[in-house]
Amino acid sequence: MNYQSIKNLKDQVEWTLENYEETRNSDITLMIQIWKCFYNSKIIGSGMIRVSDLYELPREDNIKRIRAKIQNDPIKPRFLPTDLKIALQRGMNEEEWLKAMGYWTKANYEAGVKANQKATQSKLFNIGGSL
Repeated sequence: MNYQSIKNLKDQVEWTLENYEETRNSDITLMIQIWKCFYNSKIIGSGMIRVSDLYELPREDNIKRIRAKIQNDPIKPRFLPTDLKIALQRGMNEEEWLKAMGYWTKANYEAGVKANQKATQSKLFNIGGSL
């Protein structure tokens, strides 16, 4: 299925959460990515939008409601935030989040974050020290 053929906002939110992990932590990032993917004809140049086009774009509060319903499903929560701080801000249980993300303990999570930071730093800076 071509993602651009997805017309239903709920399906657009699910598709974006599944394919862009960074959108799981920020409703604004999620909204912008949905606009880029599904409403690209409304984006002018390098990211401008006409005020009059706002009537035709999905609003952050609607996107947020759908995202929250998906992530807070009592039977099968999906596309959880990747950042523990965000999960806690959204009222998620720390132990359940850690288990769902595959960390099992907070120490494992912190070790994973530290390793990811080191890997990111080594990618940003080559031996010569430039970007």
